[in-house]
Amino acid sequence: MKLFSTIRSRLFFCYSTIIVTLITLLATLFYRYASTLLEQRASESLQQLSINTIQYLDSEIKNMNSLANRIISSEPIKSSFYDLNSSNYNLLNKKSKLFNLLSTTTGSTLEYQINLIGLNGNFVEFGNKFDIRVMDKDNIKNRDWFPSCLDLRGRLYIVPIVEDKTLQEHIPISIARSFSEVFGAKYDSIVEIQATYETFAKHIEKATLIQNASTKVSVHSYVFDEHGNQIYPAIKTNTFDYYEKTKQCKDSFGTMPIERKERAEIIAFSKSDYSNWTVVVSQTRDQLLQPVITFRNIILCLGILVLLITLFLSYIIARKLTKPIKEIHYAISNLNLNDLSKQQETKQELFTYELTMLSEAYAEMVSRLQDSLSQTVLAKSSEIQARMIALQAQMNPHFLYNTITVISIKAEDSGNTDIVHMCDSLVSMLRYVTIENHSLVTVRCELEYVDKYLSLMEYRYPDHFKVSTTLPDALYELTIPKLLLHPLIENCFKYAFHIRSPWLISVNGTIDADHWTISVTDNGVGFKEEVLSEYNEIIKNNQFSFSSNHKIGLFNIYYRLKIQYKEDTIFEIRNNEDSGATITIGGKIEGGLQNDNK
Repeated sequence: MKLFSTIRSRLFFCYSTIIVTLITLLATLFYRYASTLLEQRASESLQQLSINTIQYLDSEIKNMNSLANRIISSEPIKSSFYDLNSSNYNLLNKKSKLFNLLSTTTGSTLEYQINLIGLNGNFVEFGNKFDIRVMDKDNIKNRDWFPSCLDLRGRLYIVPIVEDKTLQEHIPISIARSFSEVFGAKYDSIVEIQATYETFAKHIEKATLIQNASTKVSVHSYVFDEHGNQIYPAIKTNTFDYYEKTKQCKDSFGTMPIERKERAEIIAFSKSDYSNWTVVVSQTRDQLLQPVITFRNIILCLGILVLLITLFLSYIIARKLTKPIKEIHYAISNLNLNDLSKQQETKQELFTYELTMLSEAYAEMVSRLQDSLSQTVLAKSSEIQARMIALQAQMNPHFLYNTITVISIKAEDSGNTDIVHMCDSLVSMLRYVTIENHSLVTVRCELEYVDKYLSLMEYRYPDHFKVSTTLPDALYELTIPKLLLHPLIENCFKYAFHIRSPWLISVNGTIDADHWTISVTDNGVGFKEEVLSEYNEIIKNNQFSFSSNHKIGLFNIYYRLKIQYKEDTIFEIRNNEDSGATITIGGKIEGGLQNDNK
């Protein structure tokens, strides 16, 4: 009976029983299963082809958009372009200078045709065609897509394809972006980047050829713009409206069967959020299922042979599994925490993937354990060092307070009350930041700290600003994390008030049974739209970002609110309709009343 109690015998009999049962069962169900599986894989392959194709096309459009961005971001190019029409004096040198600037900015590429068009009539061609001339202003304004591009105020605009049977494959594919002479001026000019039809067709044909070579069957690709115009192929040879079929589906990609009188097809589509183009690839069902019959006949002939080979391999596998398991067990049993460096990896060649993963996991566990011990030692050392730094930091403020006190006394002796008041306010602020040990303070204490800061700013900007505070009485006694309001007020002076005074700041608050909010509003310049969108995206996705391009104070407030209130955090940044911006913070009442231990 010992024979049947070993791992080897049990594995062999289990494998043999399972394999014989499965092969017998699968032999009867194989054809239906294989046909369904093959159709599913073909659909996935078609889906991947459509996704790859749309990615190729988006990549090309992004390259064109990047080129347009470099041009409109070049101040010398814009200056030379607007200077063309200022006078005819030295016009030849102006043209030469503009061509040289375009050549330097674009890398002297002839892959795209670049057109600079202005409402003043200036028209510059650079690429396969080189020319600078003045066009009829009415002819420029009558272009259907020109006003739409100007309305986008510098954002990407894909010029709609205009069907022209006379041009056929010579119709260019263009993107455009509007620009102005200086920042804040009216958008009155456009840079248009044109690519040939062949540039986009080669990406589509390359993907289609790879698909045809791998599947040995023919697939067809179609590309439509957001208006349903067929971009590829240029010559319409198919009367079926694939675009209308995919338009009914709200998903950005997918597959669906199509029953037509001529033939049944399976199509896959992919819609681009970047270019709003749609790629459709199709394949006939007859071509799809042709390999199934051939594969079924081969499987029936090889079934018996596979069964015998499988039984033999199951015996070999069961036998080889024993030794690696024992080796891994021996290594784990002899694990020594005092000297992990002596732990050796199993050198036995493992026969299965699972055992290989188990051996690698053991080796990784030993390595992580050794790293954890090292990190623990390092953490203890860092803790001791941090305590020493903390002791030193407690000594440094006393020297600073004493120095400010001496300055205050000197000023008082000289009768300068302003300096005395400034020193008192500064000392109060420093004590609030450095000496207070509480992480939570009342709103009243926070506002008193802000008042100290504003009193100092009044000396710097006398009669330039006005701050109004409107808070419910109950909100004054609510506890919140320390130093939430001061950074918001400070940012107004640092970033918002690049305008003429008076500068206005209003602090408004609300409180109800569940939540509290405090809003800080200014009449400054507000946030740039792209910066505002980036900040809101970081807040929406709960990202942790302290990039040099970001206002660290804002995100420091946000992260501390998230730690305190978690999902009940209120943090909103928005621009006002007239001018300035509003930042609203808040949280749940229960969170605000937590004790300092949190």
